[in-house]
Amino acid sequence: MKAIVENNETFKITSEKGDFYICESNKGKIKMFAKCKVQVVDIDSMPIAKKYKAIEIKVTDAKVNAFAQKIKFAEMNENFFM
Repeated sequence: MKAIVENNETFKITSEKGDFYICESNKGKIKMFAKCKVQVVDIDSMPIAKKYKAIEIKVTDAKVNAFAQKIKFAEMNENFFM
């Protein structure tokens, strides 16, 4: 498989158009490179893209109750001073 390595990123060559290579990264982004400015390299397979875990935020009933109590306390103090 033909590829281009640019800034430590590997792009697979999908097609050629005139003086340009149309390439796809391992993340799926498409980019064009001028033929005169890059070198074509043969690779066996594309590197695997990094996948990050989504952060899960768990809201418990205790947190909801504590927040409700803070709101009630703030409203009570607000009404007390008026």
